[in-house]
Amino acid sequence: MYSTTRAKESSRATRKLSTCVESAIFFYILVIFCLAFHPVDSCPAQCQCTAGTGGGDRVMCPPGQTSLPSGLNPNTNILILEGRPLPQGRNDIPVLRRGDFTTLTALEELTLPYAGLSDIEDGALAVLVNLKRLCLHDNQLKKLTPKTFSALTKLDFLDLTNNAGCLIQGDVFSHLTSLKTVYLGGLGLTEVKAEWFKSLSSFESLDLHGNRIETLEPNFLQGLPQMKMLDLTGNQLQTLTSTLQATFTSIGVVYLGDNPWHCNCDLMWLKQIRSPRLTGDAVACMTPPPLAFMDLALVPANQMICLPPKILQCGSPYDVNAGNDVILECQVEGDPFPTVQWSRPDGTVSDTVKPTPRVNTRQRKVNSTVVTVANFAVHHGQWSVTARSREGSDTGHFLVNVFTTTTVTTSTTAKPTGTAAQASYSTLKTHGAATTKDHDPDPSPSALSTGIWFYVAMAAFGITALALASLILVVAFKVRKNQRQVGTDRRDSGPSVGSDTETDITIVARSSAGLRDLRSRVM
Repeated sequence: MYSTTRAKESSRATRKLSTCVESAIFFYILVIFCLAFHPVDSCPAQCQCTAGTGGGDRVMCPPGQTSLPSGLNPNTNILILEGRPLPQGRNDIPVLRRGDFTTLTALEELTLPYAGLSDIEDGALAVLVNLKRLCLHDNQLKKLTPKTFSALTKLDFLDLTNNAGCLIQGDVFSHLTSLKTVYLGGLGLTEVKAEWFKSLSSFESLDLHGNRIETLEPNFLQGLPQMKMLDLTGNQLQTLTSTLQATFTSIGVVYLGDNPWHCNCDLMWLKQIRSPRLTGDAVACMTPPPLAFMDLALVPANQMICLPPKILQCGSPYDVNAGNDVILECQVEGDPFPTVQWSRPDGTVSDTVKPTPRVNTRQRKVNSTVVTVANFAVHHGQWSVTARSREGSDTGHFLVNVFTTTTVTTSTTAKPTGTAAQASYSTLKTHGAATTKDHDPDPSPSALSTGIWFYVAMAAFGITALALASLILVVAFKVRKNQRQVGTDRRDSGPSVGSDTETDITIVARSSAGLRDLRSRVM
């Protein structure tokens, strides 16, 4: 009986203990839940504030902000201002100013996309000495200077994607010794300087997609043993120097698609490391035309050739009047395309045309700069054009004929212009009928007027004399014709009857009377 009672009491005690343990566990879970999701003090309106890592606060604000939230807990270590590409999803914070982050020295992550941000004042981020992650993508930043991120020595992630037209001035990144990942896509960069990343021993990933980069420096990314990813898709790269082979081989993954590659002997080294390190879209050839749109990995090695420079044709001779401009042109061939140098007759270099990276074809017409012809002795004569590349050189010659004033065989001088001047010069060279000399003064207006009236008078006199002579000839011709007709009528006339006989008698009688009258007057 006693043992039974003891067993029941023990069982009840065990149940009570179990209930207490369960209650304690539930209470502990409830406390943890409340600590994790209960809003902290000083949370700005419309923002969501939760407990972050390391005892700090995490603040997330919706789109539509016109300034950074104020009154944040000094322990805030994550600040995210959400933004979206739609108009209603944007913020309006054009400038980050000194003093905006004075109380946020504990901040480790700042995300501010689609905010219309165009400027960061020097020193505005200086107090963020603990910042590790900075996302400013899809803004309108105009420039970055060495002072923009100067204090962010703990920063390891930087995203500046799609800040179109942003200029990187000077040494912006080299002092960010903890930096591992940088996104610089869509900035409109035309070049990337090796000095930007030369001291980043921990650097791992660089995204440069969607820029206008045409070439890479030979020492680009050298001395960075931790590099794992490089993205160069969507740029204007046509070729890469073979000095980059060691760097590209050491990088884990390289993306080179969507570039206008010129597949000649210079890219043979890239073809050899095409797989598996080069991934993503195919490295497709754009030029030369026979290899257009072919995957670099599939191009036969014997078609990836280079050609020595050659001057094919020049537009000689060039005829130009003194003081006018002339554009010199020559057809030049070479792959890689050579540097073209133009020299005057005395050997002085007039102009040098370097290859255009974005127009890398094997043959094209090259124009020098416009040459102003100011002196016959300087520009008249045989010019030379020289094309040079590492494959060799070639030189061609052409004539430039500078016209001054020509003197013809008569005493009259004339200043040649246009087609007439060229025709006169051709005649001079062929027949020697004229010589070239210095320009004579133009005749005065009075002399020109006198000469013109003299020729007008002479022309009028000639026309009048010609008309008078023509009239005399016509009259003489008619008189002669009438005389012949009268003689014919007399020979053919004979006796007639009737009225015709009377008429003849009357005419003769009148003629005889007139003759007698004429004689009497004479006597």
